[in-house]
Amino acid sequence: MSYLSLLITSRSGGLIFHTPLSPHTPPLQTNDWLRIGSTFHSLIAISKTATPTTTKEGITKVTCDNINISILSTPTGIKFYLVSDANVTNPPLNEIYAAWSDWVLKNPFYEIDMPVRGERFRREVERICGYTR
Repeated sequence: MSYLSLLITSRSGGLIFHTPLSPHTPPLQTNDWLRIGSTFHSLIAISKTATPTTTKEGITKVTCDNINISILSTPTGIKFYLVSDANVTNPPLNEIYAAWSDWVLKNPFYEIDMPVRGERFRREVERICGYTR
């Protein structure tokens, strides 16, 4: 199993965290990551209104030929996007969300919806996804 990258957007759609999880992750500029994060956020918001079901979760997974994008929307509006190879069947989004709760939300210096700069959280995500630099 191979994970390529993790993106986290705030409840308003701004990118607050991204990290490569593979040496095969394309080297993008920060503005490109910001655009990708806000585009995903917008697509999920549109899909919530267009979904004919009663759950109104919106998009939870995007499947392509070579990659999957798994999405976890939290009750507070934070969204986690894990980009992985197409053969990944059970992405560890709940574990990453638990690490978010432990390493980011419990940090007394972190303000909600601000970019995450904590190196401990990044290392924990890399550990969960099995990535070593």
